[in-house]
Amino acid sequence: MTTTIASATGPTKTTPLVTPRVCFSFAAYAKAVVAHLRASGVPIAPGLSHDEFAAVESAYGFEFPPDIRSVLREGLPVGPGFPNWRSASRQQLRLLLGLPAAAILREVSAGDFWPTSWAPRPENPSSSSDAREFLRRAPTLVPIYRQFYIPASPCLAGNPVFYVRGGDVKLAGLDLADFFRRERPRGWAAGAPVPAWAATSARRVDFWTDLAEEAAWRERERICSPWEARVEQLLQEARQRLKEAGWAEEEVAEMIAPASDAPAVGDSPCSEIRGEGGVLRHVKLLSLALLRGGWSAGEVVESMGWTTKRAAAVEAGHKSISASKRPESKWLFSELKK
Repeated sequence: MTTTIASATGPTKTTPLVTPRVCFSFAAYAKAVVAHLRASGVPIAPGLSHDEFAAVESAYGFEFPPDIRSVLREGLPVGPGFPNWRSASRQQLRLLLGLPAAAILREVSAGDFWPTSWAPRPENPSSSSDAREFLRRAPTLVPIYRQFYIPASPCLAGNPVFYVRGGDVKLAGLDLADFFRRERPRGWAAGAPVPAWAATSARRVDFWTDLAEEAAWRERERICSPWEARVEQLLQEARQRLKEAGWAEEEVAEMIAPASDAPAVGDSPCSEIRGEGGVLRHVKLLSLALLRGGWSAGEVVESMGWTTKRAAAVEAGHKSISASKRPESKWLFSELKK
């Protein structure tokens, strides 16, 4: 399986996801990352001490998550693009920590940025205090390298890495290990080994995940046909409804986006629903997921804009599902082919 993720050397970088994993502890993995950076020509200073960590965290009001803390304890990267947590002035570090929010506020003031996840867009976004309040409540982003950041909250290992440049927010790594495996600025060595505990999906982080998902959706709208974009929107709504109904992430992924159907590297975000056949297949999956998630047949019909004949088929099938153990997918696929 493969994916496309933001990179410092271009808008996107495609990298295989299947990589041999090595069983590492945090300490052993930190040694591997530092060795990888050193082999890439990045100057490495002695790692931060307990007192140095405490001083930084006290001064700026956040805690380093365990995985990035382990790396910085093993060795402190001090090359271009890396924050120098030991020698940089307080003003420099405060500027780095505040840069994502400041850049977003600048986009808002220019009238070019207002995520739908915030609230209805005000008539004059530049004079609105809402944006500042949303950003004030957002988890602090800890700079890793250039425009790449890891959230300080939740203070757990495995937070995703985000690329943030102005209003452009993208997922840049499922976690720190995934980021260091993928990220290869010019001159860097091949990616660091992947530990056994590396994330296989990105943890949701308040505020930042919403922005990254909305940016990805805008990209889909730019590339995809109206039909493909609409189906993708319905799939996203179905995922949310299923989660609200109590289905686990793994169950939702299995119902709506099986791993075997994932698009290949370099494909358009809509490649998995490209063409009439792809749209029909995803409409089938979507309908099944909605029914299993508790939607009534009438709600499914209304969301799809189906004809009376197709609506009757869905209604009959819905009753059949409720009254028997017959697999929903077999019935739904046969009905939707009509």
